[in-house]
Amino acid sequence: MPWPFDTTPDAPAASTTMSEMERRMRAFPWETTAVGAVASWPHSLKSAVRTVLDLRLPAYLAWGDNYVQFFNDAYLPILGDKRDAALGNDA
Repeated sequence: MPWPFDTTPDAPAASTTMSEMERRMRAFPWETTAVGAVASWPHSLKSAVRTVLDLRLPAYLAWGDNYVQFFNDAYLPILGDKRDAALGNDA
């Protein structure tokens, strides 16, 4: 599965086959969070996020000292009405 956050000029555009969370994560202003701009993310964070997005079961990741939150589509019902506020925020 391609990396969903690649926004370089030669990268493929966000596909209609992307999940809701892939689209949301691609559009999210990560530079405003404790993890910083996607270009600065370590390979381990990129791999962990890709794994979370690929899982069909509910999956959640809290990264770094601030526990920045990432999750997949299957996790959205668990968040309920907090789903819009959780992505990219500290846990």
